[in-house]
Amino acid sequence: MVVLLVMMLWIISMPLLFYVLGRRTGESMGVRQARLRQEVLDYLQGMAEQQIYGSDANSRASMAESEQKLVADQSRMAVMEGFGSALFVSGSGAAALLVLYIASGEMSAGLFSGPVMVMMVFGMLASFEALMPLPVAFQFLSRTRQAASRLRQVVKSPVVVFPEKATGEVLKGEIQFTEVSCRYASNSGTNNQPVINKLSLRIPAGSHIALLGKTGCGKSTLIKLLSRGLEPSGGKILLDGQLIQELSEQALYRGITFVPQKTHVFSATLRENLLLAAPAATDAQLLTVVNDSGLKGLAAARENDGDLLDIWLGQGGIALSGGEQRRLAIARALLKPAPVLVMDEPGEGLDVQSEQVLMDTVLGQFKDSTIIMITHKRTALGKMDQVFRMENGSLIKW
Repeated sequence: MVVLLVMMLWIISMPLLFYVLGRRTGESMGVRQARLRQEVLDYLQGMAEQQIYGSDANSRASMAESEQKLVADQSRMAVMEGFGSALFVSGSGAAALLVLYIASGEMSAGLFSGPVMVMMVFGMLASFEALMPLPVAFQFLSRTRQAASRLRQVVKSPVVVFPEKATGEVLKGEIQFTEVSCRYASNSGTNNQPVINKLSLRIPAGSHIALLGKTGCGKSTLIKLLSRGLEPSGGKILLDGQLIQELSEQALYRGITFVPQKTHVFSATLRENLLLAAPAATDAQLLTVVNDSGLKGLAAARENDGDLLDIWLGQGGIALSGGEQRRLAIARALLKPAPVLVMDEPGEGLDVQSEQVLMDTVLGQFKDSTIIMITHKRTALGKMDQVFRMENGSLIKW
């Protein structure tokens, strides 16, 4: 009974005590550690810009300050851990002496022998060994809860679910937006920031339209809704009369070719980056697309086309300029013909003449496809069937 009471006291009091002692420091340590990691990552990625603008010293000082605050939190947690160990040693020793005192009287009365009494003491010490991790576990519980809260934000975010089996195909490219609305969640978790508000638009198959508008007006959001990168908060989006939610992932992306605003370039050769769009393409087909998209200039100093596809583009396309990355995105699109082509700022990073030539090539290749082009430029507007301007989440014919 004495052993049971001592262990119950330990089990109840130690977790509560060390959770209270470590709660604020644990939460602070989690925040500071995440902040320091982000600062170091930002510093490494933006090192060139910081050297140019002379802010390198300030960034280093900020990282050093964040590191010192994190070390201070870790020191406080280490002191608490040492305090827990001291309580464990003193508690287990006191409990062992108490058991020894009680058992000695029972042994004197002849209820059991000396070896049994010794085993009682060792049993008490062994029982405390099993409880030793409790203080440390509850000391860091607040930090674990904070990390779990960040994971819950990801887990509870809306999930785009595609049907397992294809129920249709996109063959013509007719697009219909009906009373479509979309809102982004605020920091408080409530959806109170409307971006697109009851937008309705019918795009006949084979027509070419352009979307204009100020930065942040919702143009790219509309494209994300079409590609199911986002789910609408209201309304319907149909492709060839089918709800996009009823199309399988393969059917949807077979029917739509995207030229995103930001092109990801893999740390690989030009051939491998192009084969991403058409794995079965031959070198001859790749060279044709390279020529049509204007990427042939990458190998101006080389003597034969055989080396062109073997150019190493580097991590994030470090060997390419902004305009060349845009040409690479266009080249991928040319390798993947589809009933619908969506382009987000296709002329970004290109001069007017280069953009005109490139857009002529794209429009010629996709002349029978439905084209949606988001742009701030007016280079190819004259070749569009319709031009819309987006304002306040709605489309106005331009």
